[in-house]
Amino acid sequence: MIIIKCANHNDAEAILDLQKSAYTSEAEIYNDYNIPPLTQTLDEIKNDIREQNFLKALEEDSNTNIVKIVGSVRSYAKDNTAFIGRLMVEPKLQNRGIGTLLMKAIEQQFAPPEVTRYELFTGHRSIRNLYLYRKLGYREFKRIPVSGTVTMVFMEKRILFNATPVRDKDNKRTNPQGNRIVQKFSQLNLSSDRVVLSQPPPLQQYSSTSLSSKRTNKKKEQRSLLICYATAGYPDTQTTKEIVSTMISAGADIIEIGIPFSDPIADGPIIQEASFVALSKGMTPNKSLQIVKDIRSKFSEIPIILMTYSNILVKAGVGDFIRKAGQSGADGFILPDMPIEESSDYINEATRWNLATIFLASPNTEEGRLREIASKSRGFLYLISTYGTTGIRSSFDPSTANYIRNVKRIVGSSLPIAIGFGISKPEHAKFMIDAGADAIIVASAITNIIRLHTLNERKKKNNTQDKRMRDMLMEISDFVSAMRSACMTY
Repeated sequence: MIIIKCANHNDAEAILDLQKSAYTSEAEIYNDYNIPPLTQTLDEIKNDIREQNFLKALEEDSNTNIVKIVGSVRSYAKDNTAFIGRLMVEPKLQNRGIGTLLMKAIEQQFAPPEVTRYELFTGHRSIRNLYLYRKLGYREFKRIPVSGTVTMVFMEKRILFNATPVRDKDNKRTNPQGNRIVQKFSQLNLSSDRVVLSQPPPLQQYSSTSLSSKRTNKKKEQRSLLICYATAGYPDTQTTKEIVSTMISAGADIIEIGIPFSDPIADGPIIQEASFVALSKGMTPNKSLQIVKDIRSKFSEIPIILMTYSNILVKAGVGDFIRKAGQSGADGFILPDMPIEESSDYINEATRWNLATIFLASPNTEEGRLREIASKSRGFLYLISTYGTTGIRSSFDPSTANYIRNVKRIVGSSLPIAIGFGISKPEHAKFMIDAGADAIIVASAITNIIRLHTLNERKKKNNTQDKRMRDMLMEISDFVSAMRSACMTY
């Protein structure tokens, strides 16, 4: 077992020996450097240990019970950046994931919001190191030639939570920076100096619209965001991408992609059926991520959320699946069955990739519990409109409005509120928005349009597939446009 700990003053000589051993094993890489020796002096290592700049990796020999240092890494923080260097692993123990564990420990030690950027450098011939850093999300940003054959490669990883707008010299808002979900919510109130932060209180400042706002401006503006859902692979892969493209063109602000799962406990009959159809046609989590990647290549700015269940992540490896999701272009997760008490690893990995962790709250969630859920949520808080699973409803009880207002009162300006489950008409959307919802989520109603057109294809044999597709996409476009209009005010 490998254990990561902070180095102490007794570790200095062992870390120096480790540096010498590691550099000697890669002499063919480093012997071209025309620079001073790469190993530190003993005094330099001792000083770094005093400053708590060194982490060590320990392994216990099961036969002798001897604990020895098999890896170390040096790091320090300055101006919101953690500078990482001296990543050393015992040569005989390389390729066992020790370097990955040390890097992950550094990012936990220096975490957002205090640190929002990590920087390191390596030699471009150190293929092993480059692969490790890229796998962890680092990207090259600079190269400096050292000699005729060696170049130093500088790499960085940014964790951008702030949606602070960049303003030009005329104080006009330009592109906000950060997670795309956060950016999108920050556009709701363009006249406000306050902006969205996807961090829990007291770090967030989110300015949402309210029931008491005076509608003195006759200009059309957006009061709430529209989040539209599609099941990956339903009715087939290519059609999923066409559906998403249509929803975006019709005015969807955020796209939610459902990754099919065999036991979708939070979904009603309509979405369950869609998931089962997609699974029967061979849809998998990896194929779902490829759909996301294809959508991202066409729509670079649209926020994309993945809705699935914890088993999908656990089976694939939480860290690996979140990494793949981030690399595919996703911006966050909705995991209905993820309890906050078991979410620390999930949140840490998602944070590493700047992905939102969107948790759900229901009408019977008590205030204390609601505050805990909000503290774990990034991007927005997902409110379940009523008891039960997803599905189409004809109307909502007036108590739902009180429920939304109460959640807004408790959460305050710390986090945007999105509400879903059963919203299928423009009047539903207006009802939720008037109560204070910052976004509405529409899923079953869109999925049902697809379902009905798929059923009609079997009944109307004279209908060509192209016409069926056009009719379906047109109906989806009209529906999304109507829901988008409900999110506007004049």
